[in-house]
Amino acid sequence: MNNLTAHELKKKMEEVSGLLVINVLPADSFKDCHITSSVNIPLAELEGQSKEWPKHKKIVVYCAHATCPASRQAYELLTKLGFENIFIYEGGIKEWHQKGLPTQGACQADYLQ
Repeated sequence: MNNLTAHELKKKMEEVSGLLVINVLPADSFKDCHITSSVNIPLAELEGQSKEWPKHKKIVVYCAHATCPASRQAYELLTKLGFENIFIYEGGIKEWHQKGLPTQGACQADYLQ
C-alpha cells in the first residue's frame, strides 16, 4: 500500500500536475471539512465515477481519520480496478486539520477535535 504522510501529501499536491485527491466520505462530511482542492466522491460512487479515468492517473484517497476504513476500501477498490498510481493518506482530514494544513469548510465535526 502506498501510504503518504501529511507532509508527503502536501508536497505531492504542490509538485504533481493533475493529481486527483479524493475525499471518500459522504457529502455532508466533505462540506464540513476537507483538504483544500480535494474533491468529494463518496466511496459508494467511486467505482462508477472512475470508469472515465485513465488507469495511469495519479490518485490519492483519504477519509476522516486513521481508524476510518473508507480510504483503505477506496484504495483496494481502485487497485482492483487496475489503477496504477494510487496513494492513501490514512491520517485523514482529522490529522490534516490538526496539523494546520489548508482546509475548506467550517471544520466543526466532533471527530476533528
